[in-house]
Amino acid sequence: MTRSRGRIVLLAVACLSPPAFAVTANPLFRSGYENCSVEGISTTVFESRLVAQFDGRKICIPKSTNSYGLGNFTTCGGVFCTGGAEGCELTVRAADATGSYETGLFNVPVAPDDLSVPITTTGAVVTSCTLLVANLAGDADLDFSMPQYEPGAVTVTSLDTVTADITNKDLSGCGLLGSIIDFVAPFLESQIESRIAADLGPIIADATVTTSICPIVLVGDGLAAATDE
Repeated sequence: MTRSRGRIVLLAVACLSPPAFAVTANPLFRSGYENCSVEGISTTVFESRLVAQFDGRKICIPKSTNSYGLGNFTTCGGVFCTGGAEGCELTVRAADATGSYETGLFNVPVAPDDLSVPITTTGAVVTSCTLLVANLAGDADLDFSMPQYEPGAVTVTSLDTVTADITNKDLSGCGLLGSIIDFVAPFLESQIESRIAADLGPIIADATVTTSICPIVLVGDGLAAATDE
């Protein structure tokens, strides 16, 4: 996993054990326009399927302890996740997906629910409080391989990367932390981004890889114009 320009990027690598993040399809499976008319789905259905893998999904932000320079801070210490896992549970919300069936690049806007984060600190400042992270908003970018095997149809052969980028958040409830919040805030943002990518990536791959999409008319600017049947 690498971080570039404030974004968490989860890369698919061949050494991952099942369920591998990038799942490869047989190019002969659902590969023709004739088969697609029977087995394939429309662009509208495909894009709705992408949104469905995000909207309402619950992810667990794990407990973590980190340094703020003169001591340590611990976030999400407690059993707050579904199934009895230690951490803070966050529900993801998503809006309409957009993208290109020529490049395989798609975007899903995300606006997770508000998140309550218990924080304790040690060292120069010893305190505990609950930080409210509200008005979260950002984007999830998906990079698919979806070659055009026959005119009018593409088949998703793999989901190569998922990146998540939180672009807005409002913090309240931990005024006693003072400058320590400057260490806590970017750390929490990074955790949210990484869990969205890591937890939802395999789910998206399971729902999309080997899917044929038609009818599609690929145009020169890299966008796709299509009609549903």
